[in-house]
Amino acid sequence: MAPREFLNNIFHDLLRNAFMYSEPGTPVIIRGVSASQGRHVEFSIIDQGYGIRAKETDRIFEPFSRARQPQVLRATGYGLSLYLVKSEIEALGGRIWFESEEGVGATFSFKLPAYVKEGNEQARV
Repeated sequence: MAPREFLNNIFHDLLRNAFMYSEPGTPVIIRGVSASQGRHVEFSIIDQGYGIRAKETDRIFEPFSRARQPQVLRATGYGLSLYLVKSEIEALGGRIWFESEEGVGATFSFKLPAYVKEGNEQARV
């Protein structure tokens, strides 16, 4: 079971990035599904933003790494949020990944183990 503070930080940082790297007014979608026969919960944050340049994909989760697209150079930040998100997700026994196409957008997905109360079929994070 994930502490609420961790989940708040994860969603805050992923949503902030989705909005920061998208044109104002474009939609950002949050999707959550049960995965692995209820043993995991998978979330995706999907934007229709600038996407990630192929030459920058290797550094996405490195500390102090920021995108260099002209549209976001004026945005403030230290390039730590995705590094911290990855660290928090892994500390909770999960994993994070992304898919992106420059000029089309990005999808950041993560999977966390679900909490299943004994004798109860319903899972929760």
